[in-house]
Amino acid sequence: MALSHNSFIRGFNSIYQQAPRVQHPADKSDFVGYCLSWIECVATHHHYEETELFPSVDKAAGRKGLMDQAVHEHEAFYSGLERMRKYLLDKDDKFGSTELIAIMDSFKESLHSHLKAEPGAIVALAKYSTPDNPIDILGIADAAGKN
Repeated sequence: MALSHNSFIRGFNSIYQQAPRVQHPADKSDFVGYCLSWIECVATHHHYEETELFPSVDKAAGRKGLMDQAVHEHEAFYSGLERMRKYLLDKDDKFGSTELIAIMDSFKESLHSHLKAEPGAIVALAKYSTPDNPIDILGIADAAGKN
């Protein structure tokens, strides 16, 4: 989890830093593809958590809603990701870095805060593991990822 989240932070930073430097239309088109790939990775990762991982953790722990806070954190940046995606699809090689960065600014705090907090929240789930009901988070994540 921490590795994925770190790569998302690095991807965000690379887009934010490089957007003003991309000038040539062909480079802009390639850059838009990079941005859209980053958005897809972030969205797919969080969709997997909500539809596979978190329900599996709830089931293993015998409790509902253990990761509801994380889901609410996801909701805080989803609209910004979608605005960014739509903007890039609409503009393609005509995107403006000022506009793109403004969109990113609209969700950067909620995204970064979430990406920093969630790995610790996952680790904290260990408190629900007991000798009678051991919970293997890595095993659950692996099995959920195969669904």
